[in-house]
Parts: sequence; structure tokens; C-alpha cells
Amino acid sequence: RALRFVERLSPGGGTPMATALQHAFEELVAEENVDTIYLLSDGEPNDATTDQTLLFIREKNEPLGVAIHTIWVGGEGREFLMQVAEQNGGFFWEAP
Repeated sequence: RALRFVERLSPGGGTPMATALQHAFEELVAEENVDTIYLLSDGEPNDATTDQTLLFIREKNEPLGVAIHTIWVGGEGREFLMQVAEQNGGFFWEAP
């Protein structure tokens, strides 16, 4: 299912991260065996501020306890992705 989703993606010049995470958390409620999210990005969210997105993640993930691992592929989102991983029991990676 994840591969089909990724195959349908196309670059759009933005980083609607809060929207993407909302979809991920909606799926987690339906799929109780999900314990990890991988977030790959080259930027900061553009559909909410970084503080709003961190608060949203904290509120949604607190009852779930899902590890969120982040992968930074360049751009301005490095510090933000580090915070997401740190606050959600995940690891932060920098893509080569």
C-alpha cells in the first residue's frame, strides 16, 4: 500500500507536512499494528508553522507512542526534522 502511494506522488514545490502527518495518523487509528512513521523531507512544513506542526504531532502521537524517524535530504528543514525525531522516540538521518 505504501509503495502504491509513493508511486502516485509527484513533486509540487511545497512541503504540506502537517497534512501528510494527519493522513498518517488517520491510518494509524485504523491500523493498530503500526508502530513507526518515516518522514523524509527537504524542507519545513508550509501548511503550518514548525511550532504548530510539532504541537500537532505531540497531541496526535502522545496516546499512540509511534516512533517517528526522520530523513533529511537537504534544504531548510534539518533542525525541524531533528526535533520531530527527538520528541517522538525516533532517529534522525541525513541522506548522503
